[in-house]
Amino acid sequence: MGGFMYGIFGITASYAADVLLTIAGLVLILNVASRPLPPESEEQGVFDKIKAGLRFVFTNKIVLAAISLDLFAVLFGGAVALLPILPTRYFTSGHSVSAYFVLLPPWGLY
Repeated sequence: MGGFMYGIFGITASYAADVLLTIAGLVLILNVASRPLPPESEEQGVFDKIKAGLRFVFTNKIVLAAISLDLFAVLFGGAVALLPILPTRYFTSGHSVSAYFVLLPPWGLY
């Protein structure tokens, strides 16, 4: 989307939109209400705290799902970053096809 904005409206409008969206994000973050800290637990040892943390993660399905999703996104994100290398190194298609390899993942095509 940034590339289209840069191509249609120019660099000044692109940077202006970037600054405005950054300021809007900061304003929204600052408006999030803070909650009080939970009371300190009775567990004193490091291993007890690690066990309590693991118990929390594996009993809270939403947290476990978020951690698992992040794990797989990082694992497969590295492989997707290598896609533009394929046309230039292993095929004779050159740099023009390399742009299509960059466009495939956002559309869900691999």
